[in-house]
Amino acid sequence: LGGSIVGRDAAELIAVIAVAVTNGLTVNDIAECIFVHPALSEALTEAAE
Repeated sequence: LGGSIVGRDAAELIAVIAVAVTNGLTVNDIAECIFVHPALSEALTEAAE
């Protein structure tokens, strides 16, 4: 698992990807995560599903 994020608010999204990579999380692990609402990082859960 890895990721690249480019654009506005990229810091919010790449932080989640960095934690996932560091901890060896799978796409399913990310799909099961609970994110703050409303937040751009919720899009990662939707993408993982």
